[in-house]
Amino acid sequence: MQEFKINSASVAHMATQVRVKQLATRDSQYKVLASIVETWEKNQADKSGEANYKEIIKDLKEYSTLSKSINDYFHEQKIPATDLGYPIKFNKTDLQLKMAYKYAKQQDDNLIAQIKNGHFYNNQYCYVDSTKLPVLQADNSDSYYGNENSSVSSVLLASINASLGNKDINMPGAATFFPFYNSKYTTLPKTFTKDYDSSNENGMMLFGDYQFGGHRYLKYQFIFGPEDCSSSVGKATGLATEQIKTITTREMRENYSQYGYELVTELKSIDEQQLKLIQPGDIYLRGTHTAIIATLPDNESNITTLQFARDIEYATEKKISGGGLYNYNLSEQLKGHSSNPIYILRAENSKPLDEEVSSLDFLNKIDNAYTDLYPNGPDGDVVGDCSIFFEDLG
Repeated sequence: MQEFKINSASVAHMATQVRVKQLATRDSQYKVLASIVETWEKNQADKSGEANYKEIIKDLKEYSTLSKSINDYFHEQKIPATDLGYPIKFNKTDLQLKMAYKYAKQQDDNLIAQIKNGHFYNNQYCYVDSTKLPVLQADNSDSYYGNENSSVSSVLLASINASLGNKDINMPGAATFFPFYNSKYTTLPKTFTKDYDSSNENGMMLFGDYQFGGHRYLKYQFIFGPEDCSSSVGKATGLATEQIKTITTREMRENYSQYGYELVTELKSIDEQQLKLIQPGDIYLRGTHTAIIATLPDNESNITTLQFARDIEYATEKKISGGGLYNYNLSEQLKGHSSNPIYILRAENSKPLDEEVSSLDFLNKIDNAYTDLYPNGPDGDVVGDCSIFFEDLG
C-alpha cells in the first residue's frame, strides 16, 4: 500500500500501536530463539538433530491435543465468558498449535536448521520493514505480518523452548498471560495444567497481538498488549482506561456520545457530498467491526484504514491476524447492503498533529524512539500508552 500523510493524532496513535507491537514481537521471538539455539548447542554432543526433531514433534502434538482438550472442556461445560474472560473464551491457541505441528512435521530434519537461521512458520523470516506497516491479509508466502505467520511462529518457538526444558521467557508483543476473569473461579482440571505450560489454574497464555476483547479487563493496560478492533480505536481516540473497559462496536453505534464521539455521517449508499465529510482520523464502524480511517476517500470511494482484526480459521484462504492497514471500497461494501450501513464517527476531542508527517518519516521516528527506550527489547509487560513514542509531534 502506498505511503500516506499522517496529520491526525488518532492515526498516529493507531499506527504506533501497530508498529511497536511488531517490534516487540520481533525482539521477543529472537530472545526465545537464542534460548533454543543455546540449548541445542549444549546438547549436540549427547543428542542428534534427528532426536531433537522427534522430541519436538512429539511434544507439539501433545501440546496441540491438550490445548484442544481445554477448549473442548470450556465448550462442554458451557463455562461463560463472565468466568473465563472473552480472550480465553475465544482463544485460538489450539488452532495455532495445530498449524505449528503440521508445519514442523512437514519440514522433517530441516526444521532445526531453519529455526536456527531465523526462518519460522511458513519458512518466513521475522522481518520488520522500516518503510511500511503490515498489510492485513498479506500473502503468507512472502509476508511475515498481517496474517497467521507471526502468531503461529510465537507458538512454535515457545513450544520448542518448553520441549527443551528451558524456563519460560516473557514475550511482550507476542504473548500475554490472561487470568480468568472471575478470579475466584478455578476451572481447569489439574490433568490439563500439569502437562501444558501455557495454562494453569489461574489462567492461560495467549499468543498474538490480537485477542478478542483486547486486554481491557486486566488491571493495567500494556503498551505491547494485544488489542481487538474496538479497544484499539478507543485508545487511538484518547479514551480513559475505564472507558476502554466498556467500549464495544455495539456501544459505539448505539451510545457513541458516551465516548465523546459524534456522528459525521451514516452511509447507506455513496453520496459525493457525504464522502467529502470524511477526514483522516475519523472512525469507520460497520456491523461488529471498527477501524481508524487513515486517508481521505478517493474519487472511487477507496479508503485506507488502520485496524486490529483476526480470522485465521482453516477455511479462510487469506488469513488476517494482528494490526495493520486494510483498504475498503465503500461503494462495493454498500452495494446491495443498504440495511447494513457504514457509520463514520469522529472524536469530539479530535485534533491535528502540530506538523504533518509522511508515514515513512513517522515510522522512522517510532522505530528510533523504540530502540532508544528498549535497545534489547522490553523484558516484560510495560504499563502505559504508546503515545510516549510520538508525544513531541503534538
